[in-house]
Amino acid sequence: MKYSLPLRAIHWLMALMMVGLITVGWYMAGLDRSPFKFELYGWHKSFGFLALLLLVARLLIRRRSPIPSSKGILAGWEIGLSHATHWSLYLLMLLVPLSGYIMSSIGRELTVFGLTLPNLVPQSDALQQTAHSLHGPMAYLMLALMLLHLAGALKHRLFDDRPQADVLPRML
Repeated sequence: MKYSLPLRAIHWLMALMMVGLITVGWYMAGLDRSPFKFELYGWHKSFGFLALLLLVARLLIRRRSPIPSSKGILAGWEIGLSHATHWSLYLLMLLVPLSGYIMSSIGRELTVFGLTLPNLVPQSDALQQTAHSLHGPMAYLMLALMLLHLAGALKHRLFDDRPQADVLPRML
């Protein structure tokens, strides 16, 4: 059984978006102050907010889609690690853009794709600093979990003796 087409599509779209956002975030953080850097920040914020909206859509699609079972296909520890990785990724897909939203909207307007978003939190230097200090490390943790997720799929495809353990076709 495969995942539903909408779930597969949003999975790959978000994977590309997360890799792109992390790459651009890493790149722009190392740039000197310039109009180009601030333009990149604007695009990063816009696509980060879009990622947050896509997460909501993804959760709604997941709730309505049948999820293929791994029982009898994977070992218990593999299923446990898979579930822990998936739910950690979902949590980070929420917290990373949310921390970006918080640090970008405290004390100033936040504009995404030309639209001004409401400031959801009161002025707080401590909260802004906390969001700022967590945003990058959480993004790198998400990248590490994405690599673990990919490594698991490749392990099942390339190294497992059981053909049914190849879970990758379910998401392709």
